[in-house]
Formats: sequence, structure tokens, C-alpha cells
Amino acid sequence: QGLCVPEDPAAARGFLVRGCDGGAETACRELATSLAAGRGGAVDLVGAAHRMAQGCALGDGKSCAMEGMAHQHGRGVKADEVVAFARFSRACALDYATGCTAAALVALKSDASRAGEALRLVDQGCLLGDPTACRILAEAGGEVSTPRPPLPPQ
Repeated sequence: QGLCVPEDPAAARGFLVRGCDGGAETACRELATSLAAGRGGAVDLVGAAHRMAQGCALGDGKSCAMEGMAHQHGRGVKADEVVAFARFSRACALDYATGCTAAALVALKSDASRAGEALRLVDQGCLLGDPTACRILAEAGGEVSTPRPPLPPQ
């Protein structure tokens, strides 16, 4: 952010590489964001997808959800709804609320017979505090879960 020092996106990218390679999942997520946006160097969607996968493997739910989006839309990787669903589901399992909702929507898009699974995922997303999931539940006439207070940002 350039607090107390001049902002240097290229140097920041270097620090994020070291952090991610050292096992810091949030560094992987921030590096993926930097690579996808071209901050501190050229846009690198393939590299961004790789760093999302690395962050997800390290247990960062937001990285898993970002990787799911990459697979859903073919950004830096081959578009693959099955892989997208798996990454969104992992995000959900790691208590990343929007991952639950995204997994539910992918499940429904792929096969309407997965409505029960999708409802369970939307309910989990609502429990974790995703307002979109709670709205979907309410519109579907289901019982809206009481969301847990959001976790502090990572």
C-alpha cells in the first residue's frame, strides 16, 4: 500500500512471490490478484491461476473460490465446470461463504436433479453470512438460516 515507503508494485510482487513460495496462503491470493490485474508487471492469467491453486492447496477459501471462477470462465485455465464446482466446494468447506453459493449455482446449472445438493450449499452459504445465499433461500420459500457473524478479514 505504500505506507511509510514509496509504493512499488513490482517490489511488492517480488515479496508476494517469496511469501507464497514460503507457504503463506494470503500471499498466494494477493499475488494471484496482482498477476491477474497486471500490478507490478504484465498481466499473467496462467500465473494467477497457478497461484490461486497454490493458495487453495494451502487452505485459503478465497483462493479456492477465485480458482473456481477461473475454471468457470476459462481465465488462465481451460474452462471446466466440474473443476469449478470442486474448487467452490472446497472454498465452502473452508468456510468461505460465497464459495458455497457459487458451488450451488454451478451444481444447478449442470444438472437440475442436484437441487437438494444446491439447497444444502446455499443454506451453508447463508449460515456463513453470504447475503446472496440468504436471499436465494428466502426467494425459494425455504427457511432462512441465521447467519453467523462474519469472520475478520484475512
